[in-house]
Amino acid sequence: MTVRKALSAFLALAILISSVLFSYPLGISAEGENRVTAQTDAAVTQGNYGYCYVYIDDASMLASLSVSVYYDAEKIEAADSYNQISCSFYDSSNADGCIQYTYLFQGEGSSSKTALFYFSYRVKDDAAIGDTFFDIVINEAYDSALNIVPVSGSRTNFTVKEKKQVLNCYVYGTSYVYSSINNEFTVSYTLSTNEIAAGSVLIQYDSELFEVTDVTAGDFFDNKSVDINSNLIGAVFVSFSGTEYGSSSQFLDISFKVIKNTDEQSDIKMTVVELYDLERNKIIGSSAKTVVSLALDPSYLGDAPSMSVSTQYVEPGIIVATVALEKDSHLGAGDFVLKFDPSVLEYASLYKGLSPDYFIINEKNVDAGELKFSIISLTDITEASNILVVIFNVKHACKGAITSMQIEGSCVSDSMTSPIVLYYPKTDVQIPPTDTFTPWQVIAPPSCDAIGYEMRSCLVCQTVEIRESAALGHNMLPFSGADPTCTSPGLTAGEKCSRCNYTTSIEIPATGLHTHSYFEYDKNSHWSICSVCKNTFAHSSHTFADNNCFCGLANVALHLVVSENVEVSVYKQTVTVNSAQACIVAYLNSDGSYSVIRAETNPDGDGFVFIVPDGVNEAYVSIKGDYNADGKLTADDVNSLKDAILGISEESGTEAYIYDINADGKITAFDLALINAAVKDKITLW
Repeated sequence: MTVRKALSAFLALAILISSVLFSYPLGISAEGENRVTAQTDAAVTQGNYGYCYVYIDDASMLASLSVSVYYDAEKIEAADSYNQISCSFYDSSNADGCIQYTYLFQGEGSSSKTALFYFSYRVKDDAAIGDTFFDIVINEAYDSALNIVPVSGSRTNFTVKEKKQVLNCYVYGTSYVYSSINNEFTVSYTLSTNEIAAGSVLIQYDSELFEVTDVTAGDFFDNKSVDINSNLIGAVFVSFSGTEYGSSSQFLDISFKVIKNTDEQSDIKMTVVELYDLERNKIIGSSAKTVVSLALDPSYLGDAPSMSVSTQYVEPGIIVATVALEKDSHLGAGDFVLKFDPSVLEYASLYKGLSPDYFIINEKNVDAGELKFSIISLTDITEASNILVVIFNVKHACKGAITSMQIEGSCVSDSMTSPIVLYYPKTDVQIPPTDTFTPWQVIAPPSCDAIGYEMRSCLVCQTVEIRESAALGHNMLPFSGADPTCTSPGLTAGEKCSRCNYTTSIEIPATGLHTHSYFEYDKNSHWSICSVCKNTFAHSSHTFADNNCFCGLANVALHLVVSENVEVSVYKQTVTVNSAQACIVAYLNSDGSYSVIRAETNPDGDGFVFIVPDGVNEAYVSIKGDYNADGKLTADDVNSLKDAILGISEESGTEAYIYDINADGKITAFDLALINAAVKDKITLW
């Protein structure tokens, strides 16, 4: 209050000085560098509103300023005004024909063009047509030393336009609608004219009875921007604007859905908020009302009191279901059944939550998923009540599931035996999976290049799960390689897996039997020993001379039985043996001629195939020294040969040939020495 009085005293002093120094105000005729100007619309129609903004070019040197805006009160009604500039103090007044603002500054003024204030005004309905003006007059302008600051005023002209005849727009809407619960209907609106450029409307309805499902804009909105807000509670607001008229007066279609089962009547009302034509002339619009008559649907249970089931998963494998009765049910009697899926849930026990006059539980059919109960109450049950609490075990707790429960009722009435309607909603039961499995066990370990498998089982329901484990991949280590032998291939240096036989080495072929370096050991018996690998070979007396026809397989003897006087036949018998070498066997026939048996590579890549000539009716292979024919040389074969030499057993024919290692026609201690060395892996028999 003290500051205001001081400022008022200062202003009074300033005005007094001004009145002494000058006999007229700093009017609009003064010209200077600093001006106060005004801006408004170029033309305003009779009865319409406008805004006038007042600016100053430079307020930085001012300590005080008083500005008046004069206007023709017979044409214009000025309304509210609003200050826009920062200052220490301002005061304003609005009398007929003049708006005045007085300011005090303490360095707040800007050196650039700044808005001082603005005001709204209305052109009177009977204002004279033509030009009118706002005159800006500077009453005082001082700096902080009370020096006059040259500030000039200005004049702003605008035109008063003639008001056209008031336009009207009538809204036509759907008059009557008949509907019921869950049904949809559409209310359509049409305007009496399409010559509307901008505006807004409000459609109101009862949100407890209806909900909006769709809003469709008509051709009226062509060439316009439109905003439709249908998210309001009980209302739809539509606003629009454009620079052209639409091609049609078809305005709006709104679809509603009935959400309450009732027998009543309700109104849907459209109200025009504002409408304008392209010249900003206001258009008066009518309202429209739609009467909606709703019929009660007795078959609809959505609004009826419910008997429902809620569930809770209280611990692994346990479901608690609560059967509840909604208030105002007026239940007096009824037979009910709680249905559930017995493949998912197993009935365990129950607790009664209500104590009517009679409450009978029937558990006979729970294995089929039905728990039955009957209620009789001599007074209506009107309070919300928990009827039953039922405990279930989850049969497959490890898996998790979504199952459902539902109550069904029959012979339902109040205590006076009048039928009543109850709603029985279906309840979905979400059962999360439970960790009741044993630890994973390996049933097939992975290898370098093959996946493995693991298994686990549920401790509750014995469900078995199997999962894959990734292949290990090769664990490669440096490998120095291996030299080939006469009969075995070698390998180059490289890498080899520590877990399997995979290697990056390249196989080096065996040197082969034909590369054996033999020397004569016993010319009479044609016994030869390889100087490289020490393999031995006893030549048959039927082979060609000078060893040119040397042939044979490691530890293998080829036996041929030829029938005399057998005619030549196209039949050829083959014998397959495992070996790394091919050979040619010459056999002396009974007539003194030789038959040649060829050894060719087996097409299957395993050893060789001996091609037996015509006239040979039997051919077989055996391992020399393998008396018991188990496919290998062992100590048992050595002992059998000892018995043969000592005469304990008599050997003849094929068996004798097996033990005649050096092929001298008899079994001797030399044969025993050879097979004994072969068993101990010191030599290889031929």
